[in-house]
Amino acid sequence: VRWYNGEVPRYFLLYRPRGRVGRVGCVAGSRRCKKHMPMTRAQTLARFRSWLTPILAIVLFAWQVHFLVSKDELLPVPNRKDIGFFLLPHLAVPTLGERNYAGVDANHATDKHWLDRAVEDKALEAVDLTHGNSSYSRFPRTSARLYNKLQLTTGEKYLLYSPSGGFNNQLMCLIVAIYIARLSNRTVIVPPKGKHAVMYKGYYRLKQLDTIPMDQVLDFKYVEVATAAQLLPLNITLRDFHEKYLESAEQNTSLLELHLIEENLVSAPIKYQDQIVNGVIESLSPVVWVRGHFYSPWLTGIAAQNGVHRYHFRFSKYLRRLSANIVMELFPQGNFNAFHIRLGDYEKRAKRKGGENASGFVEKGKRFGMGQDIPLYVATDGDPNGQYLKPIAEYWHDVTYRDDLARHPRIGLWIADLEAQLPANSIRDDLFGLVEQLVCVMSRKFMGTTVSSFYKLIIQFRKNLNASLPDLAAHKDSSFLMTGRGDKTIQWG
Repeated sequence: VRWYNGEVPRYFLLYRPRGRVGRVGCVAGSRRCKKHMPMTRAQTLARFRSWLTPILAIVLFAWQVHFLVSKDELLPVPNRKDIGFFLLPHLAVPTLGERNYAGVDANHATDKHWLDRAVEDKALEAVDLTHGNSSYSRFPRTSARLYNKLQLTTGEKYLLYSPSGGFNNQLMCLIVAIYIARLSNRTVIVPPKGKHAVMYKGYYRLKQLDTIPMDQVLDFKYVEVATAAQLLPLNITLRDFHEKYLESAEQNTSLLELHLIEENLVSAPIKYQDQIVNGVIESLSPVVWVRGHFYSPWLTGIAAQNGVHRYHFRFSKYLRRLSANIVMELFPQGNFNAFHIRLGDYEKRAKRKGGENASGFVEKGKRFGMGQDIPLYVATDGDPNGQYLKPIAEYWHDVTYRDDLARHPRIGLWIADLEAQLPANSIRDDLFGLVEQLVCVMSRKFMGTTVSSFYKLIIQFRKNLNASLPDLAAHKDSSFLMTGRGDKTIQWG
Protein backbone atom coordinates (compact mmCIF):
# COMPACT_ATOMS: atom_id res chain seq x y z
CA VAL A 1 0.00 0.00 0.00
CA ARG A 2 1.39 3.41 -0.95
CA TRP A 3 0.19 6.03 1.50
CA TYR A 4 1.24 8.97 -0.67
CA ASN A 5 0.81 9.86 -4.35
CA GLY A 6 3.80 12.16 -4.70
CA GLU A 7 3.26 14.52 -1.78
CA VAL A 8 -0.51 14.14 -1.74
CA PRO A 9 -1.80 11.75 0.93
CA ARG A 10 -4.13 8.97 -0.07
CA TYR A 11 -7.02 7.93 2.16
CA PHE A 12 -8.12 4.38 2.76
CA LEU A 13 -10.90 2.59 4.56
CA LEU A 14 -10.69 -0.99 5.75
CA TYR A 15 -14.10 -2.35 6.73
CA ARG A 16 -15.23 -5.65 8.19
CA PRO A 17 -18.21 -7.25 6.45
CA ARG A 18 -21.07 -8.58 8.52
CA GLY A 19 -23.51 -11.35 7.83
CA ARG A 20 -22.84 -14.27 5.51
CA VAL A 21 -22.97 -14.76 1.78
CA GLY A 22 -26.01 -16.81 0.78
CA ARG A 23 -25.68 -20.25 -0.72
CA VAL A 24 -25.35 -20.19 -4.49
CA GLY A 25 -28.49 -21.57 -6.10
CA CYS A 26 -30.64 -21.27 -2.97
CA VAL A 27 -33.56 -18.89 -2.68
CA ALA A 28 -35.76 -17.85 0.20
CA GLY A 29 -39.19 -19.25 0.82
CA SER A 30 -40.42 -22.75 0.21
CA ARG A 31 -38.44 -23.47 -2.95
CA ARG A 32 -35.57 -25.93 -2.60
CA CYS A 33 -32.40 -26.27 -4.58
CA LYS A 34 -30.99 -29.66 -5.38
CA LYS A 35 -28.10 -29.53 -2.92
CA HIS A 36 -29.22 -27.38 0.01
CA MET A 37 -32.11 -26.73 2.33
CA PRO A 38 -34.04 -23.49 1.76
CA MET A 39 -32.69 -20.28 3.33
CA THR A 40 -34.56 -18.83 6.26
CA ARG A 41 -35.62 -15.19 6.41
CA ALA A 42 -32.67 -14.43 8.74
CA GLN A 43 -30.27 -16.02 6.28
CA THR A 44 -31.75 -13.96 3.46
CA LEU A 45 -31.26 -10.74 5.46
CA ALA A 46 -27.71 -11.79 6.33
CA ARG A 47 -26.98 -12.32 2.64
CA PHE A 48 -28.39 -8.88 1.86
CA ARG A 49 -26.26 -7.24 4.59
CA SER A 50 -23.11 -8.86 3.25
CA TRP A 51 -23.62 -7.04 -0.06
CA LEU A 52 -24.95 -3.81 1.44
CA THR A 53 -22.06 -3.24 3.89
CA PRO A 54 -19.34 -2.43 1.31
CA ILE A 55 -21.70 -0.20 -0.65
CA LEU A 56 -22.56 1.88 2.43
CA ALA A 57 -18.92 1.92 3.54
CA ILE A 58 -17.73 3.29 0.18
CA VAL A 59 -20.43 5.99 0.04
CA LEU A 60 -19.88 7.15 3.63
CA PHE A 61 -16.10 7.10 3.27
CA ALA A 62 -16.11 9.17 0.09
CA TRP A 63 -18.49 11.68 1.69
CA GLN A 64 -16.40 11.93 4.85
CA VAL A 65 -13.11 12.54 3.01
CA HIS A 66 -14.54 15.36 0.91
CA PHE A 67 -16.32 16.87 3.93
CA LEU A 68 -13.06 17.01 5.88
CA VAL A 69 -11.22 18.46 2.88
CA SER A 70 -13.82 21.21 2.67
CA LYS A 71 -13.17 21.99 6.36
CA ASP A 72 -9.39 22.12 5.73
CA GLU A 73 -8.91 19.23 8.13
CA LEU A 74 -7.26 17.09 5.45
CA LEU A 75 -4.86 17.94 2.68
CA PRO A 76 -6.82 18.14 -0.58
CA VAL A 77 -7.41 15.09 -2.72
CA PRO A 78 -7.56 15.93 -6.46
CA ASN A 79 -10.92 14.27 -7.04
CA ARG A 80 -13.05 11.36 -5.97
CA LYS A 81 -11.50 8.89 -8.36
CA ASP A 82 -8.19 9.21 -6.50
CA ILE A 83 -9.69 7.64 -3.40
CA GLY A 84 -8.16 4.19 -3.47
CA PHE A 85 -10.29 1.05 -3.41
CA PHE A 86 -8.59 -2.32 -3.15
CA LEU A 87 -10.18 -5.73 -3.24
CA LEU A 88 -8.54 -8.09 -0.77
CA PRO A 89 -8.79 -11.61 -2.20
CA HIS A 90 -10.25 -14.35 -0.09
CA LEU A 91 -7.34 -16.66 0.65
CA ALA A 92 -7.21 -19.96 2.43
CA VAL A 93 -5.74 -19.60 5.91
CA PRO A 94 -1.99 -20.06 5.40
CA THR A 95 -0.01 -22.52 7.40
CA LEU A 96 2.51 -21.16 9.86
CA GLY A 97 5.25 -22.08 7.44
CA GLU A 98 3.66 -19.91 4.74
CA ARG A 99 3.57 -16.72 6.78
CA ASN A 100 5.22 -13.73 5.18
CA TYR A 101 6.57 -10.63 6.79
CA ALA A 102 5.98 -7.38 4.95
CA GLY A 103 6.79 -3.70 5.29
CA VAL A 104 4.77 -0.65 4.41
CA ASP A 105 6.03 1.17 1.31
CA ALA A 106 5.88 4.91 2.01
CA ASN A 107 7.82 8.10 1.45
CA HIS A 108 9.15 8.10 5.00
CA ALA A 109 10.55 5.64 7.51
CA THR A 110 7.85 3.44 8.95
CA ASP A 111 7.50 0.43 11.13
CA LYS A 112 7.36 -3.02 9.63
CA HIS A 113 4.20 -4.97 10.33
CA TRP A 114 3.29 -8.59 10.59
CA LEU A 115 0.80 -9.78 8.01
CA ASP A 116 -0.60 -13.26 7.55
CA ARG A 117 -0.82 -13.75 3.80
CA ALA A 118 -0.19 -16.61 1.42
CA VAL A 119 3.24 -16.80 -0.19
CA GLU A 120 1.58 -16.58 -3.61
CA ASP A 121 0.45 -13.00 -2.87
CA LYS A 122 3.18 -11.28 -4.89
CA ALA A 123 2.08 -7.83 -3.77
CA LEU A 124 3.86 -8.35 -0.46
CA GLU A 125 7.62 -8.29 -0.33
CA ALA A 126 9.35 -10.17 2.45
CA VAL A 127 11.63 -8.23 4.77
CA ASP A 128 14.35 -9.26 7.17
CA LEU A 129 12.74 -10.33 10.44
CA THR A 130 15.91 -9.58 12.34
CA HIS A 131 15.48 -5.83 11.82
CA GLY A 132 11.73 -5.43 11.64
CA ASN A 133 9.27 -5.20 14.46
CA SER A 134 6.59 -7.72 13.67
CA SER A 135 4.63 -7.30 16.89
CA TYR A 136 3.04 -3.95 15.96
CA SER A 137 4.86 -2.41 18.92
CA ARG A 138 6.55 0.94 18.28
CA PHE A 139 8.46 1.38 21.51
CA PRO A 140 12.17 2.17 21.20
CA ARG A 141 14.50 -0.79 21.46
CA THR A 142 17.14 -1.15 24.16
CA SER A 143 19.17 -3.88 22.47
CA ALA A 144 21.55 -3.60 19.53
CA ARG A 145 21.22 -7.31 18.71
CA LEU A 146 19.34 -8.41 15.62
CA TYR A 147 16.02 -10.02 16.45
CA ASN A 148 15.83 -13.81 16.17
CA LYS A 149 19.36 -14.06 14.77
CA LEU A 150 21.19 -17.25 15.75
CA GLN A 151 24.96 -17.11 15.19
CA LEU A 152 25.52 -20.86 15.04
CA THR A 153 28.43 -20.66 12.60
CA THR A 154 30.48 -18.68 15.11
CA GLY A 155 30.14 -21.37 17.76
CA GLU A 156 27.77 -19.38 19.97
CA LYS A 157 25.46 -21.56 22.08
CA TYR A 158 21.97 -20.72 23.23
CA LEU A 159 19.45 -21.50 25.95
CA LEU A 160 15.74 -21.15 25.16
CA TYR A 161 13.15 -21.31 27.94
CA SER A 162 9.34 -21.29 28.12
CA PRO A 163 7.76 -18.40 30.08
CA SER A 164 4.33 -18.51 31.69
CA GLY A 165 2.06 -16.58 34.03
CA GLY A 166 1.89 -12.81 34.21
CA PHE A 167 4.75 -10.46 33.47
CA ASN A 168 6.32 -10.72 36.91
CA ASN A 169 6.34 -14.52 36.72
CA GLN A 170 7.83 -14.23 33.24
CA LEU A 171 10.62 -12.16 34.79
CA MET A 172 11.24 -14.90 37.35
CA CYS A 173 11.55 -17.39 34.49
CA LEU A 174 14.10 -15.08 32.89
CA ILE A 175 16.06 -14.93 36.16
CA VAL A 176 16.35 -18.72 36.19
CA ALA A 177 17.31 -18.77 32.50
CA ILE A 178 20.07 -16.21 33.05
CA TYR A 179 21.41 -18.18 36.02
CA ILE A 180 21.56 -21.43 34.02
CA ALA A 181 22.96 -19.66 30.95
CA ARG A 182 25.80 -18.18 32.99
CA LEU A 183 26.70 -21.60 34.34
CA SER A 184 26.67 -23.11 30.84
CA ASN A 185 28.22 -20.14 29.01
CA ARG A 186 25.19 -19.74 26.75
CA THR A 187 23.25 -16.82 25.34
CA VAL A 188 19.66 -16.59 26.56
CA ILE A 189 17.01 -16.50 23.82
CA VAL A 190 14.41 -14.20 25.40
CA PRO A 191 10.81 -14.73 24.20
CA PRO A 192 8.62 -11.62 24.06
CA LYS A 193 6.59 -10.36 26.97
CA GLY A 194 3.16 -11.91 26.62
CA LYS A 195 -0.16 -11.29 28.28
CA HIS A 196 -1.03 -13.51 31.23
CA ALA A 197 -0.91 -17.15 30.17
CA VAL A 198 -1.52 -20.35 32.12
CA MET A 199 1.49 -22.66 32.11
CA TYR A 200 3.84 -23.24 29.17
CA LYS A 201 1.17 -24.35 26.72
CA GLY A 202 -0.89 -21.23 27.34
CA TYR A 203 2.08 -19.01 26.54
CA TYR A 204 2.98 -21.11 23.50
CA ARG A 205 -0.49 -20.48 22.05
CA LEU A 206 -0.26 -16.68 22.33
CA LYS A 207 -0.74 -14.77 19.09
CA GLN A 208 1.52 -12.03 17.79
CA LEU A 209 -0.80 -9.28 19.01
CA ASP A 210 -0.57 -10.70 22.53
CA THR A 211 3.15 -9.97 22.76
CA ILE A 212 5.74 -7.21 22.77
CA PRO A 213 9.50 -7.77 22.38
CA MET A 214 11.13 -7.90 25.78
CA ASP A 215 13.88 -5.47 24.78
CA GLN A 216 11.18 -2.81 24.42
CA VAL A 217 10.07 -3.39 28.00
CA LEU A 218 13.36 -3.97 29.83
CA ASP A 219 16.59 -2.01 29.54
CA PHE A 220 18.59 -4.82 27.92
CA LYS A 221 21.87 -2.90 27.95
CA TYR A 222 21.66 -2.52 31.71
CA VAL A 223 20.40 -6.07 32.30
CA GLU A 224 23.29 -7.59 30.34
CA VAL A 225 25.84 -5.60 32.34
CA ALA A 226 24.15 -6.19 35.70
CA THR A 227 23.76 -9.94 35.22
CA ALA A 228 26.88 -10.62 33.10
CA ALA A 229 24.67 -12.41 30.57
CA GLN A 230 24.12 -12.25 26.82
CA LEU A 231 20.50 -11.82 25.71
CA LEU A 232 18.98 -12.43 22.27
CA PRO A 233 15.45 -10.94 22.04
CA LEU A 234 12.69 -12.37 19.85
CA ASN A 235 10.12 -10.20 18.11
CA ILE A 236 7.96 -13.15 17.06
CA THR A 237 6.02 -15.60 19.18
CA LEU A 238 7.71 -18.60 20.73
CA ARG A 239 5.63 -20.85 18.52
CA ASP A 240 6.68 -19.03 15.35
CA PHE A 241 10.33 -19.08 16.39
CA HIS A 242 10.05 -22.81 17.05
CA GLU A 243 8.45 -23.58 13.71
CA LYS A 244 10.58 -21.22 11.65
CA TYR A 245 13.99 -21.80 13.21
CA LEU A 246 13.92 -24.96 15.32
CA GLU A 247 11.45 -27.41 13.80
CA SER A 248 13.94 -28.90 11.35
CA ALA A 249 16.51 -29.25 14.13
CA GLU A 250 13.93 -30.91 16.38
CA GLN A 251 13.38 -33.59 13.74
CA ASN A 252 17.08 -34.42 13.84
CA THR A 253 17.05 -37.43 16.15
CA SER A 254 20.79 -37.19 16.77
CA LEU A 255 20.08 -34.09 18.94
CA LEU A 256 23.27 -32.51 17.63
CA GLU A 257 21.41 -29.33 16.67
CA LEU A 258 18.66 -29.00 19.27
CA HIS A 259 18.54 -30.52 22.73
CA LEU A 260 15.00 -30.62 24.13
CA ILE A 261 14.41 -30.95 27.87
CA GLU A 262 10.71 -31.40 28.54
CA GLU A 263 10.01 -31.03 32.24
CA ASN A 264 7.67 -29.10 34.52
CA LEU A 265 10.13 -27.40 36.87
CA VAL A 266 7.55 -26.15 39.34
CA SER A 267 6.48 -29.71 40.20
CA ALA A 268 9.85 -31.42 39.76
CA PRO A 269 11.72 -32.43 42.94
CA ILE A 270 14.58 -30.15 43.88
CA LYS A 271 17.11 -32.89 43.21
CA TYR A 272 15.75 -33.37 39.70
CA GLN A 273 15.77 -29.62 39.04
CA ASP A 274 19.47 -29.68 39.86
CA GLN A 275 19.93 -32.53 37.37
CA ILE A 276 18.20 -30.45 34.68
CA VAL A 277 20.63 -27.59 35.28
CA ASN A 278 23.54 -30.02 34.97
CA GLY A 279 22.01 -31.40 31.77
CA VAL A 280 22.07 -27.95 30.19
CA ILE A 281 25.66 -27.40 31.29
CA GLU A 282 26.84 -30.73 29.88
CA SER A 283 24.91 -30.52 26.60
CA LEU A 284 26.96 -30.12 23.42
CA SER A 285 24.01 -28.94 21.31
CA PRO A 286 24.11 -25.38 19.97
CA VAL A 287 20.55 -24.80 21.22
CA VAL A 288 19.06 -26.22 24.40
CA TRP A 289 15.34 -25.66 24.90
CA VAL A 290 13.86 -26.36 28.32
CA ARG A 291 10.30 -26.85 27.09
CA GLY A 292 7.83 -27.05 29.92
CA HIS A 293 6.70 -24.95 32.88
CA PHE A 294 9.90 -23.04 33.65
CA TYR A 295 8.72 -21.23 36.81
CA SER A 296 10.79 -22.43 39.77
CA PRO A 297 10.82 -20.54 43.11
CA TRP A 298 13.66 -22.78 44.29
CA LEU A 299 15.90 -21.98 41.32
CA THR A 300 14.95 -18.30 41.60
CA GLY A 301 16.30 -18.36 45.15
CA ILE A 302 19.47 -20.13 44.02
CA ALA A 303 19.91 -17.53 41.27
CA ALA A 304 19.62 -14.73 43.85
CA GLN A 305 22.32 -16.38 45.96
CA ASN A 306 24.52 -16.30 42.85
CA GLY A 307 23.98 -12.65 42.04
CA VAL A 308 20.92 -12.62 39.76
CA HIS A 309 18.16 -10.55 41.39
CA ARG A 310 14.82 -9.04 40.44
CA TYR A 311 16.18 -5.52 40.72
CA HIS A 312 18.57 -6.25 37.86
CA PHE A 313 15.58 -5.92 35.53
CA ARG A 314 15.39 -2.18 35.06
CA PHE A 315 12.44 -1.10 32.92
CA SER A 316 12.98 0.82 29.70
CA LYS A 317 13.61 4.56 29.76
CA TYR A 318 10.23 5.20 28.12
CA LEU A 319 8.35 3.50 30.97
CA ARG A 320 10.51 5.14 33.63
CA ARG A 321 9.91 8.61 32.20
CA LEU A 322 6.19 8.06 31.85
CA SER A 323 5.81 6.93 35.47
CA ALA A 324 7.96 9.83 36.73
CA ASN A 325 5.87 12.34 34.77
CA ILE A 326 2.67 10.90 36.22
CA VAL A 327 3.99 11.17 39.76
CA MET A 328 5.25 14.73 39.32
CA GLU A 329 1.95 15.78 37.75
CA LEU A 330 -0.24 14.27 40.48
CA PHE A 331 1.97 14.41 43.55
CA PRO A 332 4.39 17.37 43.67
CA GLN A 333 7.57 16.50 45.58
CA GLY A 334 6.51 12.86 45.54
CA ASN A 335 4.53 13.28 48.75
CA PHE A 336 2.13 10.36 48.41
CA ASN A 337 1.61 6.80 49.63
CA ALA A 338 0.56 3.71 47.68
CA PHE A 339 -1.30 0.43 48.07
CA HIS A 340 -1.25 -2.65 45.91
CA ILE A 341 -4.36 -4.74 46.49
CA ARG A 342 -4.62 -7.92 44.48
CA LEU A 343 -8.22 -8.90 43.95
CA GLY A 344 -9.38 -10.53 40.71
CA ASP A 345 -8.67 -14.23 41.14
CA TYR A 346 -7.72 -13.58 44.80
CA GLU A 347 -10.82 -11.69 45.92
CA LYS A 348 -12.21 -14.66 47.84
CA ARG A 349 -8.94 -15.03 49.72
CA ALA A 350 -8.90 -11.29 50.41
CA LYS A 351 -12.36 -11.50 51.98
CA ARG A 352 -11.45 -14.62 53.93
CA LYS A 353 -8.29 -13.09 55.37
CA GLY A 354 -9.23 -9.43 55.63
CA GLY A 355 -13.01 -9.23 55.88
CA GLU A 356 -15.77 -8.38 53.45
CA ASN A 357 -14.14 -5.10 52.46
CA ALA A 358 -10.88 -3.19 52.61
CA SER A 359 -11.42 -1.86 56.14
CA GLY A 360 -8.49 -4.05 57.23
CA PHE A 361 -6.24 -2.19 54.79
CA VAL A 362 -7.46 1.10 56.23
CA GLU A 363 -6.63 0.06 59.80
CA LYS A 364 -3.19 -1.20 58.82
CA GLY A 365 -2.59 2.01 56.87
CA LYS A 366 -3.44 4.08 59.94
CA ARG A 367 -1.00 2.13 62.11
CA PHE A 368 1.64 2.45 59.40
CA GLY A 369 1.39 6.23 59.45
CA MET A 370 -0.43 6.72 56.17
CA GLY A 371 -2.16 9.97 57.08
CA GLN A 372 -5.56 10.58 55.56
CA ASP A 373 -4.47 13.99 54.26
CA ILE A 374 -1.58 12.50 52.25
CA PRO A 375 -2.62 11.49 48.70
CA LEU A 376 -2.95 7.75 48.11
CA TYR A 377 -2.44 5.80 44.88
CA VAL A 378 -4.09 2.37 44.71
CA ALA A 379 -2.86 -0.17 42.16
CA THR A 380 -5.46 -2.92 41.93
CA ASP A 381 -7.26 -5.19 39.52
CA GLY A 382 -10.47 -4.71 41.48
CA ASP A 383 -13.37 -2.36 40.80
CA PRO A 384 -12.61 1.13 42.19
CA ASN A 385 -16.34 1.75 42.52
CA GLY A 386 -17.07 -1.63 44.10
CA GLN A 387 -18.06 -2.31 47.68
CA TYR A 388 -14.76 -3.94 48.64
CA LEU A 389 -12.65 -0.79 48.09
CA LYS A 390 -15.25 1.65 49.41
CA PRO A 391 -13.66 2.10 52.91
CA ILE A 392 -10.47 3.42 51.29
CA ALA A 393 -12.27 6.33 49.60
CA GLU A 394 -14.20 7.00 52.80
CA TYR A 395 -11.04 7.44 54.90
CA TRP A 396 -8.46 9.05 52.60
CA HIS A 397 -9.28 12.46 51.19
CA ASP A 398 -7.38 12.07 47.91
CA VAL A 399 -7.39 8.59 46.32
CA THR A 400 -6.26 7.88 42.76
CA TYR A 401 -6.87 4.72 40.71
CA ARG A 402 -5.74 3.79 37.22
CA ASP A 403 -9.10 4.81 35.74
CA ASP A 404 -8.62 8.32 37.14
CA LEU A 405 -5.38 8.77 35.21
CA ALA A 406 -7.05 8.50 31.80
CA ARG A 407 -9.42 11.34 32.75
CA HIS A 408 -6.59 13.68 33.74
CA PRO A 409 -6.08 16.35 31.02
CA ARG A 410 -2.31 15.86 30.66
CA ILE A 411 -1.83 12.30 31.88
CA GLY A 412 -4.62 11.16 29.58
CA LEU A 413 -2.57 12.39 26.62
CA TRP A 414 0.50 10.50 27.85
CA ILE A 415 -1.54 7.33 28.21
CA ALA A 416 -2.92 7.85 24.71
CA ASP A 417 0.67 8.08 23.48
CA LEU A 418 1.50 4.79 25.17
CA GLU A 419 -1.53 3.17 23.57
CA ALA A 420 -0.47 4.56 20.20
CA GLN A 421 2.78 2.63 20.55
CA LEU A 422 0.71 -0.57 20.70
CA PRO A 423 -2.00 -0.18 18.04
CA ALA A 424 -4.45 -3.08 18.00
CA ASN A 425 -2.46 -4.78 20.73
CA SER A 426 -4.17 -6.81 23.42
CA ILE A 427 -1.53 -6.27 26.12
CA ARG A 428 -1.92 -2.54 26.66
CA ASP A 429 -3.37 -3.00 30.15
CA ASP A 430 -0.64 -5.46 31.07
CA LEU A 431 2.03 -3.00 29.97
CA PHE A 432 0.50 -0.12 31.89
CA GLY A 433 0.68 -2.32 34.97
CA LEU A 434 4.47 -1.86 34.77
CA VAL A 435 3.98 1.90 34.88
CA GLU A 436 1.84 1.44 38.00
CA GLN A 437 4.61 -0.59 39.58
CA LEU A 438 7.06 2.27 39.09
CA VAL A 439 4.54 4.73 40.51
CA CYS A 440 4.35 2.56 43.64
CA VAL A 441 8.15 2.40 43.76
CA MET A 442 8.25 6.21 44.00
CA SER A 443 5.72 6.44 46.85
CA ARG A 444 6.93 7.42 50.34
CA LYS A 445 5.14 4.54 52.05
CA PHE A 446 3.96 1.42 50.30
CA MET A 447 1.82 -1.48 51.47
CA GLY A 448 0.94 -4.68 49.61
CA THR A 449 0.20 -8.38 49.96
CA THR A 450 2.56 -11.33 49.89
CA VAL A 451 0.49 -13.35 47.41
CA SER A 452 1.53 -11.18 44.48
CA SER A 453 4.76 -11.21 42.49
CA PHE A 454 3.64 -7.73 41.34
CA TYR A 455 4.15 -6.58 44.94
CA LYS A 456 7.43 -8.43 45.38
CA LEU A 457 8.99 -6.71 42.37
CA ILE A 458 7.94 -3.31 43.75
CA ILE A 459 9.67 -4.12 47.06
CA GLN A 460 12.87 -5.16 45.28
CA PHE A 461 12.85 -1.99 43.20
CA ARG A 462 12.25 0.17 46.30
CA LYS A 463 15.18 -1.43 48.08
CA ASN A 464 17.47 -0.79 45.12
CA LEU A 465 16.60 2.60 43.66
CA ASN A 466 20.08 2.97 42.17
CA ALA A 467 19.19 0.09 39.86
CA SER A 468 15.46 0.55 39.28
CA LEU A 469 15.19 4.36 39.09
CA PRO A 470 18.71 5.73 38.63
CA ASP A 471 17.59 9.32 37.88
CA LEU A 472 15.51 9.45 41.03
CA ALA A 473 18.19 7.85 43.18
CA ALA A 474 20.77 10.34 41.92
CA HIS A 475 18.55 13.22 43.15
CA LYS A 476 18.44 14.77 39.72
CA ASP A 477 15.03 16.08 40.69
CA SER A 478 15.87 18.00 43.86
CA SER A 479 12.21 18.57 44.71
CA PHE A 480 11.48 14.89 45.17
CA LEU A 481 11.29 13.78 48.79
CA MET A 482 13.56 10.86 49.61
CA THR A 483 12.93 10.82 53.35
CA GLY A 484 10.25 9.02 55.33
CA ARG A 485 10.14 6.02 53.01
CA GLY A 486 8.90 2.65 54.25
CA ASP A 487 7.26 -0.64 53.27
CA LYS A 488 4.70 -2.87 54.94
CA THR A 489 3.65 -6.36 53.98
CA ILE A 490 0.19 -7.81 54.59
CA GLN A 491 0.48 -11.54 55.17
CA TRP A 492 -2.13 -13.63 53.38
CA GLY A 493 -1.98 -17.34 54.04
